[in-house]
Amino acid sequence: MTNPRQKKQATSKPSSKSSSAGKSGEQTQPGQPGQQASAPTTLAVPGWGVGFSGEIQLITPAPGSIDPSLSVTVHICARTNQIRTGEFSEPSTVAGIALGLEWRSPGGDPTEQRGLPGDAPSTSQMVADLVAGASALRAAALGHPQSGKLPGMVVLRPSSNYLAEGLSEWLPMWELSNWRTAQDKPIKNRTLWEAINDQVKALEAAGCKVSWSKVKKGSEEGAVGAEQLAKQMSGLSARLHVAQDQAQMQARQGKAQGSWTGASE
Repeated sequence: MTNPRQKKQATSKPSSKSSSAGKSGEQTQPGQPGQQASAPTTLAVPGWGVGFSGEIQLITPAPGSIDPSLSVTVHICARTNQIRTGEFSEPSTVAGIALGLEWRSPGGDPTEQRGLPGDAPSTSQMVADLVAGASALRAAALGHPQSGKLPGMVVLRPSSNYLAEGLSEWLPMWELSNWRTAQDKPIKNRTLWEAINDQVKALEAAGCKVSWSKVKKGSEEGAVGAEQLAKQMSGLSARLHVAQDQAQMQARQGKAQGSWTGASE
């Protein structure tokens, strides 16, 4: 499905959003191919080490960094798990996301897989889908893993109906309606949708064509790989949080036992 914004190419720089900044795991030099030319705009999301570095980061490609002969297809998947932390707590949701990047270039076709478990049991499937989408765009904006060049074409292949329909149908309408629904209610997960929208605009402003279409489950090798990795990441997230909760519970019990022993002496 073609991006409706391609009919009117973006010519202005993407707007900056006020957001909480975090530490960046990827240090970049201004003006290098595929990298941001100024301090990045970041968006912290509770429960996530987003973009593999702690936040969703808007990457503004440097001028002249695009390679028209280069393209990338990104398979996007997010999966959730229900866990119970604490003896009397309610079930909560943890998630993991995965990206499968298939590069196409005259110099070779490297394939990458990237996985990310959620940091805290405070997410939802919709949030996980959007984090995955934003991370996919960010990965494309960082450029080819060898040359650093920006691809002339980015094709997103999400497995999520929510992400696919939002990209294809809802985003243009939401932007025109000041991010409100037809019932004049605020858009859910607006900050994440805006992060996705801003990164698409930044890519388009650099001359990159961005398109998307939903992938059917099991229909493509890249989609199968992304789904398997996403399941692994959500499982890892669940195990980490259960183990962390058990360790905290044991520490509290030990502290309480020590207090009781001291009081009885």
